[in-house]
Amino acid sequence: MLNKQIYARSVAMDYATTNDIQEIVEADRKNVWHHLSQHKQFESKVDPRIIVEGKGMRVWDQHGKEHLDGVSGGVWTVNVGYGRVRIADAVRDQLVKMNYFAGSAGSIPGSIFSEMLLDKMPGLSRVYYSNSGSEANEKVYKMVRQISHKHHNGKKLRLFTVNAITTEQLLQTLQLVANKKEMLNMAHIHLDL
Repeated sequence: MLNKQIYARSVAMDYATTNDIQEIVEADRKNVWHHLSQHKQFESKVDPRIIVEGKGMRVWDQHGKEHLDGVSGGVWTVNVGYGRVRIADAVRDQLVKMNYFAGSAGSIPGSIFSEMLLDKMPGLSRVYYSNSGSEANEKVYKMVRQISHKHHNGKKLRLFTVNAITTEQLLQTLQLVANKKEMLNMAHIHLDL
């Protein structure tokens, strides 16, 4: 089992150049489920890729091989790139002052950022900060439902999705938040573009 000392070393040192990273590879092989990966290959001698460093949109694996990150961070989470000192410093400063407060009340950074966002989104007057994709899907459905009730007496409700992933995730969310009558009456249109 990967112990605290190994974890501390992995954070403090660059395993790709100073240590045997095989302990990390084996812990990853044993314990981590990788998104969009066939795991059968890891049962043989194929090692999972361990990303050890990032700079801009480039990342390096445990063998020192450089990769252009066009999927994992760039699309889903790290669209500003890796190693951005200004962003890291701002995050650190905010974490020390106040790391998080739920959306039930405002915050100084949230209020300032809302103005910055709305300046870039003409026609919109409010932002909603979401903690996850699941929460975002749930809230957008509730907002569409509320607008439908307000403007169309609840009679118009059509949701358009663009691809199968969005469709599957959205329908799973809808099953959790919509009542059965709405699910039966809801028109769902899928577009393959």
